Amino acid sequence: MKLDGQKELTPVIYGDSVIKLLKVKLPAHVRGFHTHWHERMELLLIDRGTLKVQVGDEGFEACEGDLVIVNPECPHAGDAGAKGVEYRAFMFSPGGLGSDNPSSWKYLEPLQSLQNRFLSHIHDEEIKNVLDRIDGEYSRQQKGRALVITGLVYLLLGMLYRSYQDSSRSFLPADDRFKDILDYIAGHYCEALTTEDLGRRFGYNEAYFCRRFRMATGLSPMEYIRILRLEKASAMLKSQDAKITSVALACGFEDPNYFTRRFKELFGSAPSKYRDENAAAALSDLI
Repeated sequence: MKLDGQKELTPVIYGDSVIKLLKVKLPAHVRGFHTHWHERMELLLIDRGTLKVQVGDEGFEACEGDLVIVNPECPHAGDAGAKGVEYRAFMFSPGGLGSDNPSSWKYLEPLQSLQNRFLSHIHDEEIKNVLDRIDGEYSRQQKGRALVITGLVYLLLGMLYRSYQDSSRSFLPADDRFKDILDYIAGHYCEALTTEDLGRRFGYNEAYFCRRFRMATGLSPMEYIRILRLEKASAMLKSQDAKITSVALACGFEDPNYFTRRFKELFGSAPSKYRDENAAAALSDLI
């Protein structure tokens, strides 16, 4: 269960390949991507610099040669480090690799359905070499390219299963009460919500409620609520006449300064700059 507003809705166009490769270069301290999730798997190979990453409830800094593994449906965010960062993002859907052979049902289906997952942060030269080979095939339009890439992705997953399967963590299956909790938060996000009140309302001990919520969403309850409020605020700020203080109050932030600081952390711009940039973009679309 993830925040609906965090789901990435833009589809990935794979073409004739099972994988999509993007090469990203960011200057120092720039927001690479705000918290979001998707049903595909994503591998981020750091080529230069550092990337500060939050994957579920894990926060770490990935350095040159490190691999960040984003399992399906896991919330994640990233910021460039002090010297910027260059990385390659390898995206694919484990379900899209499936076939009727036994290995697909044994290894790919559990990965797509969240029953199995991999460690989020590793450094492995052999796996890096496989990713470099995928990059080479992806860049060259040679005969048999799609088949070779598919074979390399299978090799990659086999290596990850062999050495980096994470058996210590798993998403808990959704239950009706937690669906009700998310629906309740969505309808009352602008109110003064506390973990004690939420736990009591839905029949949970507060400590268990917080632990269960993090395991289910990858976020603490208050992180979840704060991000929901900020995303609602970002939608309001796309209106040219939006007043920063009014937006903050309407979205549950009593302190405009705190709102501004948190908004900038998530979206990379102060609310006023974000509003003005969106207004300018909308105007240019009309011209």
